[in-house]
Amino acid sequence: MNSNSKAVAKPLTLDLRTSLRKNTPEKKGTLTDDSDGNAVLRSSIREFLVSEHLHALGIPTTRALALTVLPHRFAIRESIEPCAIVCRMAESWIRIGTFDLFRNRGDRETTRKLAEYCIRHVFGGEQNLPVPRQDEKEVNRFERLYREICVRNARTVAKWLDALRCDVDW
Repeated sequence: MNSNSKAVAKPLTLDLRTSLRKNTPEKKGTLTDDSDGNAVLRSSIREFLVSEHLHALGIPTTRALALTVLPHRFAIRESIEPCAIVCRMAESWIRIGTFDLFRNRGDRETTRKLAEYCIRHVFGGEQNLPVPRQDEKEVNRFERLYREICVRNARTVAKWLDALRCDVDW
């Protein structure tokens, strides 16, 4: 790169998701028998504030983009409460559970495709994955992806514990 060149940053792409809960096949059985799938305004405000507070503390989290009250929809909790939807944004909605879903189904091909997608689109290419240690022979890209995911999760949990000032006896 010469002195006249400018580095071009990869544009940030964010995916949006709303908090309206439905009993989808992936979530089958996760809603309780008496659950109506609605998010009430009270808990939606808490979700919005907590996610923004985590971000302010430097803890990786999805971000709250908007909170919308549903004026004609109510849910029965301790009392009748207005419902709401939180719109959240993240660079990716792929989670460990996304891999678990396909693994539990025995779908190795889709698991591989998901890992390839993560390497290319979430991590920006194989060059951004950790390199093997000096004492290791060639480590495949999937193991490198797995290691990076483990490291990021460990850092996130450490930040949670630090923010909560938790004492943990291992």
